[in-house]
Amino acid sequence: MRGILKAGNPMIKKAFSLKKRLFQIFILLIVIGTGAWWLWNQYRPVHVRIVQPERGLAVEAVYATGLVEAQKTAKVGPVTGGQIVEILAETGDTVQKGQILAVMNDRQARQRLQEVEAVYNLALQENQRVQSLLAKGIATPQMADRARADLQQAQANLQLQRTILADLNITAPMNGLISSRDIFLGQNVTSNSVLFTVVSGDMKRIIADIDERDVNKLALNSRLLAKAEGFPKQVFEANISKIYQTANTTNRTYRIEANLPENTPLLIGMTLDVNVILAERSNAILLPSQAIHFEQTAINQAPNIYIWHVSNGQAVRMPIEIGVQGLEKTEVITALDPQTQIIISPIDELRPNRSVYIIP
Repeated sequence: MRGILKAGNPMIKKAFSLKKRLFQIFILLIVIGTGAWWLWNQYRPVHVRIVQPERGLAVEAVYATGLVEAQKTAKVGPVTGGQIVEILAETGDTVQKGQILAVMNDRQARQRLQEVEAVYNLALQENQRVQSLLAKGIATPQMADRARADLQQAQANLQLQRTILADLNITAPMNGLISSRDIFLGQNVTSNSVLFTVVSGDMKRIIADIDERDVNKLALNSRLLAKAEGFPKQVFEANISKIYQTANTTNRTYRIEANLPENTPLLIGMTLDVNVILAERSNAILLPSQAIHFEQTAINQAPNIYIWHVSNGQAVRMPIEIGVQGLEKTEVITALDPQTQIIISPIDELRPNRSVYIIP
């Protein structure tokens, strides 16, 4: 029969002491391993990717959304009231100056013209008769003067009636396009009605609304570049021809205008992405925008701007001043050596004097 080990047995105590010591060694190894890993992670060289400064064109611009519109717009209406009996132009038609767009009922005007023409013909005959009698010494100069005055009055009435008849034809005041037609056949219109809108189809301009914070940077003849979704591969250029001096009180913007060349393919009503060029520097220092970092230290203060670069195998933080910012490139005002090795990634692991290894 086996013997029973009691609690106070030396063998039990020895086994318990060995297990305790092994556990302590295990914990110590974990602590040492964790510390070694932390130290290695803190002081090992960080593998970084670098770029070097490059020289290129830096463009300072103000962005806005624009619209293509006609330089000239004419509202066309009748001189007198009446009924529309014929419509000769539709929205989208190209028209020439003087072209008839619509005709009003002219029956009464023609009747009146016939009456005035008859009076004129009688006055003309009477004047010729009196002049003949005057030459023969039968008529007096006073009779001749009266006949001449009657003829002049009849001629003036005839010209007036012809003008009234012509005014019943509604004509285009200029070359252009019909942008809207606001009448229907048989409609009775008044002298203040707008029947057609004609725009200058070959003379167009860009209009854009500039934020009030930027309007003071603009000047007449400033260069403007525009892109339209309808022409994705083309950039359209114009120069500012007008800067409005009053603001849109709803969105606090100021309108600008820029005339387009006559051969532009842009169509009236197209929306545009507009950049007004403020300055261009052809030999500016440029860095990828992702290499430039901003640190906000206090509210209502400008952020600290800096880059990381490599010096003697270590990361060095360098404050810089920047100019034009873009999505891909940013202009650097601070002088940089062309060979400066600028770190672009990773950034989170960097600290001053941290060893780095440049990835080829």
